[in-house]
Order: sequence, then structure tokens, then C-alpha cells
Amino acid sequence: MFEAKCDGCGRTAFVPFKPDPSKPVYCRECFEKRRAPRVRGYTGTAEFNPKQAWARRRGGVKESSVEASKSVFYKL
Repeated sequence: MFEAKCDGCGRTAFVPFKPDPSKPVYCRECFEKRRAPRVRGYTGTAEFNPKQAWARRRGGVKESSVEASKSVFYKL
């Protein structure tokens, strides 16, 4: 562990990396305050993904492939 001065509050902080003088170092409390809030769940709408456009160009999923996949899961 390396000792460093917190750029947020000025207290001594111990970090598991060698501090880089050109980057800020924060103690646990200041780091948590500056941290971006975590998203609990997806609340947006589905957007068009170009990587999945092939399904639309082909006219969707074939009915036989859907039935085949169902039969695999029903056997479990």
C-alpha cells in the first residue's frame, strides 16, 4: 500500500497503487462521493442495433427454428 494525500479533503489515504503526481488521488469517502451513480436496471427503450439488422433483412426468424429451440428446452 502507498500513502497519498487526498485531493478532495486533504487527509492521508492509503492506495494499492503508486500515485501518479499528474492524476488526483482520493480517500474512500471522497471517491464514493465523486463516483458516478450506479444504474439499478434498464429503464430505456430498445434501440435499433445495426449488428442485428440481418434478422430484419431476412424477414425474421423462421418458425421451424423457433420450434426446434423450444423442443431442446422442453427436454431438459
